[in-house]
Amino acid sequence: MKNLLLTTALITVMATGPAFADPAAMVGLSFDFGHDDWTQGVGLSAKVLSSDEQDHLVGALGATWFPMDQQKPYGIDLSAGYTFDKSAVTAGYDFINMTPQVSAGWADTQDKKPAPILLPSDRRLKRDITLVMTLPNGLTLWSFRYLWSDITYVGVMAQDLLFSPTWRHAVIRQANGFHAVRYDVLGLRMATLDEWMRDGLQALKPAAAFQIAA
Repeated sequence: MKNLLLTTALITVMATGPAFADPAAMVGLSFDFGHDDWTQGVGLSAKVLSSDEQDHLVGALGATWFPMDQQKPYGIDLSAGYTFDKSAVTAGYDFINMTPQVSAGWADTQDKKPAPILLPSDRRLKRDITLVMTLPNGLTLWSFRYLWSDITYVGVMAQDLLFSPTWRHAVIRQANGFHAVRYDVLGLRMATLDEWMRDGLQALKPAAAFQIAA
């Protein structure tokens, strides 16, 4: 049992090694299984986790104080575990008391979901607007130039999406009063006209679910 827990912890620590550049702190309760009385096995732990990303496998190195055990009041453990939203659980081996240990508690985990990319798509910010085509899924593509740029792009218009129950959720009204579009919600990207002329629909890199065809 001891060898299994130790091996598991070591493998996890090595596997998550690159994540140590952004570690997390954890504080909580631990339970060591080898004390004479179960109350003596309850301790207060502080650990360093190998990653602060939530919903992630982590390695952990920790120290524990057992207030009810005067003979073995301290422990040092190497553990493996899993992180949640502001919490974590670990299981490992206490090398001071030579016993298996489990822990749970608060952890400063962070949600690593990338921030959505918003592109200005308000008709009021564009000029030289020309219809390109309407896709089978109902999205209308236009070529245009922004008021501040001479580059011609192919993409959507926020106002078109706002009139569509299917796509209006992809539009964000910004603090300046203009609309922006989350192209990731549409499964598309905005392309330059040169890309469009060279690659056609492939320039928009549609998500597989759209199956856009010319």
